[in-house]
Amino acid sequence: MVVVLHHSDFISKHPTCNVDNTGEMHQEAGDRISGILEALQSGINLDSSSILLDETVPLATDSQILAVHEEAYLLSLKSQTERASTDVSRFSPLVVNDLEDKEYIEKYKRENLSAYSATRFSKSTLRCARRAAGAVIKAVEIATELLSDPLPERESTKGKTYCFALIRPPGHHSTTSGIDKKAGGCGFCIFNNVCVGAAHVLNLRPESRILIFDFDVHHGNGTQEIVVKRFKNKNVLYISLHLLEVFDNPDQDFFPGSGKVEENGLQILNVPLSPLWVSNSSTKKRKISQNGGGVVSSVKSGREGFRQAISKSVCPRIATFKPSLAMFSAGFDGALSDEGSTQDGKVGLDLAASDFGWMTKEIVQACRASNPTVSVVSALEGGYGRWDSSLESYDRTSLISSCMEHIRSLVECENQT
Repeated sequence: MVVVLHHSDFISKHPTCNVDNTGEMHQEAGDRISGILEALQSGINLDSSSILLDETVPLATDSQILAVHEEAYLLSLKSQTERASTDVSRFSPLVVNDLEDKEYIEKYKRENLSAYSATRFSKSTLRCARRAAGAVIKAVEIATELLSDPLPERESTKGKTYCFALIRPPGHHSTTSGIDKKAGGCGFCIFNNVCVGAAHVLNLRPESRILIFDFDVHHGNGTQEIVVKRFKNKNVLYISLHLLEVFDNPDQDFFPGSGKVEENGLQILNVPLSPLWVSNSSTKKRKISQNGGGVVSSVKSGREGFRQAISKSVCPRIATFKPSLAMFSAGFDGALSDEGSTQDGKVGLDLAASDFGWMTKEIVQACRASNPTVSVVSALEGGYGRWDSSLESYDRTSLISSCMEHIRSLVECENQT
C-alpha cells in the first residue's frame, strides 16, 4: 500500500491566476492536484486497494520551517499575509522589499524585475505552503515509523509503507531566504517541503542517511543550498537530474541556471542534460552544460540521455551512499511538450510516462540493493502539461499520466518488500 497525502487546500487555496486582475492563466494551479486526485480515485491503471488516500494533513509549525528557512523570511511571509488583499500578487517583489538592502531594491525597480516574477501570493498562500510542508512531515513519519501508530489501517505484518505527498506549492527552488537573487526568483515555491521533511527526520533520528533525488526538469537550487548550509556534516545526499543551458548573460539561462558539475561535492551530485533544442541544433553555439564552460555536453539528450544518466551516474552513487530514507523531489515537467521544458515552441526533454515508471523502479531498487530496509517518500514538485489555445486552458494529461505511472511503480516496489 502507498499512502497518498492530499488536502482540499491544495486545490482551492493559494490561487495563482488573474494576477493584478489581468485574467492571466497560470501553469501552477489547483487543477494539477484535482486532476491527479481524480485519476487516483477512479483507479485508472491502478488497483485502488493498493492506495490509501489520507487527507488528515497537518500544518508545519514555525520550528519545523525554521529548521531550514531563515526567521526573517518566515516573518516576511506572516507580514505579507496580514497585508494581503483578496487579490493575487507577484511574490518576489514582496520578499525583495521586505528583506533586501536599499541598493538591490533600487536595482530591482530600475530593471523592472518584478515583471518577471512568476510566483504568486495571496492571503491563503502561507497556510497552503505550511500544509504542503506538513504533508511531507507526515509522510516521513509514516514511512520511517516515527509515529507510534502511524497507520492503523495497514496490517502490521507487512513491510515498509511508501508515501506520496500530492501537494502544492512546490518547494525545491525555495532557498533558506526564499528567493535566489541570481536566478531571479523562486520558481513557484514558498517553503522547501522536502528539506523540511528531511530536517524533521534528522531532528528525531540524527543517524539517518537521507537521499534526496530530484528528477524535476529544473535544478533544485534551493534544495542544494539548504543541503550545503543546513545539512552540512549530516548524512544527506542531494542528487539532481535536470536540464542545463547557461549563457554569459544569466538572464538567458534555462531556469535557474545552476546545477553544474563544478558544484558537486560530498553531499551534491548534479547530473545535467543538454536540452534537445541544443542537441538538435546544427550550430550548437550556445553555452551549455555539463561543465558550463561553453562545451556541448557529452551526455546524450532526451529519453536516451535520461536513462543513461540514471544507470551510469545516479544508481552507482546511491549504491555507495546506502540511504535509510529515500526522498523523491518528483517533478514531471520533463514530459514531452510540458510547458516547463518547452522554450519558444521547442522541446527540451521528451520523456514518456513509462520513463518515469522505469526511473522510479530503478531508483528504489538501487536503494534497496544497498539497504533492504530503506524507507521511501515522494513529493510533487513541477509538471504542468501543455497550454491548449483552443480551450484557453492547460491540458494536464501528460502530468497526470506521468504521476500515475510514478505512483504505480511505487506500489509495485512496495509490494515487493
